[in-house]
Amino acid sequence: MNDNDNGIVERRGSDRLIDDSLLLVSGYNAAGLPFSETTRVNDVSPGGISFYLKTPIEPDTKLQLTICPTKREEIPAFKVEAKVLRTKNTQRPDKSCFVAAQFQGVIERLIEDEDTEDIARELQCAIELDERLRHL
Repeated sequence: MNDNDNGIVERRGSDRLIDDSLLLVSGYNAAGLPFSETTRVNDVSPGGISFYLKTPIEPDTKLQLTICPTKREEIPAFKVEAKVLRTKNTQRPDKSCFVAAQFQGVIERLIEDEDTEDIARELQCAIELDERLRHL
């Protein structure tokens, strides 16, 4: 485990890709009420994603994520469910909380084009590999 510049402990073994794609997050907050918030991806790996949220949520919360790549933010490209692994309060001015989440199930591609098809295929293969290795 390594500390990054934000003081967050690195726990994931796979490489992370720094990304700032637009992200729509929806689910149930810490009080059990439905919420929907737009934020930015912090980083992404084959098995999960991290981002900052202003809405308080708890570990093990199931979230629906819609990712809009930076190239075409007006068009949602991917949809996936994720489970919150951990959250951490930050010193950010907007009082947002760092969220690390693990992808659950298939990453659904919402648009058909060559770029998103390649990305979706690579992510799905990486998730399948992670699942196979987890059982070993």
